[in-house]
Amino acid sequence: MRILKLLLVFSLLAQPARAEIGTDKFAHFGMSFALMTATYGISKQLFRIDKRDRFDAVVLGVVTTLVVGFAIEVADSMARKDRRLDGGDLLADSLGVATSTLFIYSFDL
Repeated sequence: MRILKLLLVFSLLAQPARAEIGTDKFAHFGMSFALMTATYGISKQLFRIDKRDRFDAVVLGVVTTLVVGFAIEVADSMARKDRRLDGGDLLADSLGVATSTLFIYSFDL
């Protein structure tokens, strides 16, 4: 468990150059992290899930966040003719979800 906590801290501190990735990817990462954590917390309270059964709340958060992220990418690509689905945005969404999941399991939220 200690290794997961260290990985979480290093993943948050190890930020590549902004010019290389762009602030859009950081926004996708941050919003996915926040949405995943919020969905987990709300579903845990709403369905009265305890720590032993939190897997269901995590799965709900993962699915909800990834579907919302994908839907936003599809809507962006349809609304703007010069834009296509961006795999980098979807990767940033996935990394935000993965980091949130590690955060949830590491700190026993």
